Amino acid sequence: MHPRTGTGTIIDELKKINLQVKQINIIKRDTKQLLLLFFIELEPNNNSKDIYKIDKLLNTIVSSESPKTKRDIPQCLRCQSHGHTKNYCNETPACVKCAGKHWISSCPYTGKINNVNTKTEYISVHVQSSIESMKEVTPVQKFYNGQSIFITGGTGCLGKLIVEKLLKECHGITCIYLLIRTKKRKSIFQHTKGLFENSLFSTLRKKQSIFQNRIVAIEDDCSLPNFSISMIDRAILIRKVLIVCNVAATVKFNETIKLAIIINVRSLKDAINLSKEMPKLKIPS
Repeated sequence: MHPRTGTGTIIDELKKINLQVKQINIIKRDTKQLLLLFFIELEPNNNSKDIYKIDKLLNTIVSSESPKTKRDIPQCLRCQSHGHTKNYCNETPACVKCAGKHWISSCPYTGKINNVNTKTEYISVHVQSSIESMKEVTPVQKFYNGQSIFITGGTGCLGKLIVEKLLKECHGITCIYLLIRTKKRKSIFQHTKGLFENSLFSTLRKKQSIFQNRIVAIEDDCSLPNFSISMIDRAILIRKVLIVCNVAATVKFNETIKLAIIINVRSLKDAINLSKEMPKLKIPS
């Protein structure tokens, strides 16, 4: 149906067949371009499903579909974590502007913030795990128990080994934030899924079928300043992470010197600067 069709006209037409409209909105693209689609919510009624039988309305051929279920994991606007909403959150508020422990509405920072739209895709909600049931616990397992870890270069040869070893041996790890660069037109979710289908994780998949629940993938690019991490992702890392493991590097012998310096030197500096902002950072004893 044409987007310029009056919503009132549509409501009156549906009333003729005993369908009471609760609300109606025209759907737009991100660019504000109007689409030939309307979202219509009906008042609960025994004949509400009759709307699916309508094939013609206002001299226009139409079809109706149920709204598709959202696949996005909800994010709390209070603590900024994922998997729940602010209505069910008792955590300390976290500000996405300055990473302070207050609501964003009361943030004293008034400067301009760029790149606030996060590109992070969370493949699942991270779960709490414990090592209390284990009979013998090593000092390394005690150190990592209940910790949130931030790993750069986790998709490289060394990085994958570190991730696999941590997940397999340190069951008490709460969450691993993994920086992943998308490529070949694959989304961060597809890239992460492909990473854990590697044969290296075959043993882990058998022993811990839901090990991916402890992984949070964050889109990044080591060749860009500050890993090109969004402000929201950066605030979450600053508030949550206790351990940082930086293994991001290029090992190509024919790499241009300019790019090699950016990835191997500047990205290390960016990781150090980010670590300095983490108040809970843990230092091995």
